[in-house]
Amino acid sequence: MSRGLHSFRRLVLGAWLLVGIGCETTYYDEYRDRHPGFEGTLPRDDAPLEEVLAALHSPGGAETIEVGVAWLEIARIDGAAWTPVDFAAIRSGQVVPSDAHDYAVLVSRVCRFSSGLSEERALRSGQYLLAGNRLVAYDHYEFRDRCAARNQFRAARDVVVPVEREAVRRLAARGAGPRLGLAETFRRGLSYVEAGRLTEAQAMLVLGERGYRTATAQLPADAPLPDPIVEAARYRATLMRALGVVTR
Repeated sequence: MSRGLHSFRRLVLGAWLLVGIGCETTYYDEYRDRHPGFEGTLPRDDAPLEEVLAALHSPGGAETIEVGVAWLEIARIDGAAWTPVDFAAIRSGQVVPSDAHDYAVLVSRVCRFSSGLSEERALRSGQYLLAGNRLVAYDHYEFRDRCAARNQFRAARDVVVPVEREAVRRLAARGAGPRLGLAETFRRGLSYVEAGRLTEAQAMLVLGERGYRTATAQLPADAPLPDPIVEAARYRATLMRALGVVTR
């Protein structure tokens, strides 16, 4: 790439930062100033609410991309009741999350990257569930180079399960359900197994098996399996063993 074209692409990306993502200080910047060494990595087990929110406002880990929050909902959980919590109030310090409460965070994040002279975008939504103000379950998407998204999922356990199901319902109402590849589908099933939720694990196996058979049926008989199929096959076999299903 010529130096002139490279400089132009950097200028275009800078314009997105100023116009699309915004040039004001973010909550990530503010939290990092108060907590030196904070890197904004998600998910981190047992992270408190303020850390989760700061990490969600991280600009992204790859130099080619910029990540911003499209919408954000925070709720304090009291049994079946979801009480909205204002993000601006947390940011200003008017509301301080308490270890005596449980919380749920629903979010949709947009990733942008430069492709020639055009803008490419990817949108993913997730959920983060905190018991006693500590992260215990999540459905998280990490954006990588060129906004490739990879899912990380930890199934809820015990009394947090109804909260997870309500979070799924609320995301679905927004048209923001999970978008999973084959390997991610089987990995999700394994997370359900670890949580003792075998019915959901079996549902993930059925869903993944349907896609796996379709994908492998389209390959020439003597062709080597592509890397994504090899990865999916490994998780598929592990999930089948965990559920006592005979691999065929």
